[in-house]
Amino acid sequence: MARRSSPARPKGNEIAAIIFGLRSDGDIVRISAYQSGLGVRLSGPHGSHNVHPSNQKKVEGWRHEAARAWNLSDTYSVHPTDERSEHEGERYEQLKAKSEERKRQLEEAKTKSS
Repeated sequence: MARRSSPARPKGNEIAAIIFGLRSDGDIVRISAYQSGLGVRLSGPHGSHNVHPSNQKKVEGWRHEAARAWNLSDTYSVHPTDERSEHEGERYEQLKAKSEERKRQLEEAKTKSS
């Protein structure tokens, strides 16, 4: 009898989620979450980060870990197949508006202190 593999766990090193968030300077960051067996690795600016076992079970834990590792706020995640969907486009535009607002506020604070 042939063995069946579980469809719930991706095999190999497959991208399982994409996480977006804002840095304190207002830049938007895109982080890829790769799942290999039971482990999860986040790949973003300046390298990768292995997710702690206590945060590996759910995407919310991955987002929490990404926010801490890259000092992000306003994080959200999306499945790789939904990255180009209309709903995702709206969410990204909202994040982009927050980014522009944060950059504007930082610029105003910079000019006030000068």
